Amino acid sequence: MASQCTVNFQLRRAETVPGEAVLIVGSHRALGAWDPQGGLRMVTDEATYPSWSAELQVDVPAGGVEYKYVLDRQIDGQGFQWEDGENRRLVIPSSAPPGGSWELQDAAFGSPGSVLQPTKAQALAAASMPPPTPAAAP
Repeated sequence: MASQCTVNFQLRRAETVPGEAVLIVGSHRALGAWDPQGGLRMVTDEATYPSWSAELQVDVPAGGVEYKYVLDRQIDGQGFQWEDGENRRLVIPSSAPPGGSWELQDAAFGSPGSVLQPTKAQALAAASMPPPTPAAAP
């Protein structure tokens, strides 16, 4: 079963030159179905560079979504540069409430390892919810 949620991708470090971009390309159609032409374009600015971010509302299947970061260097005539290594994975915990909001942090282009956590707003909402009522004994 797929989990509809919002994911805020945070790539902490990707070195580019002006005019280049960072894309998230992966197994889901919202990430281009492995075609960089359809990948999700990330954004940065002078204050946050070399960090890049992108937000996506997506149905994440139970098995998760595989993805990679790709440098779009077409402006330099160099095409696309895929990061090396294993595919990254986005997997939403099965215990997560539907419609959740998540932040996915990756350290750097080409460096493995991801941290998925609820956004601060979702964590605060979950903390303010009363604990579940135990079922009555038969």
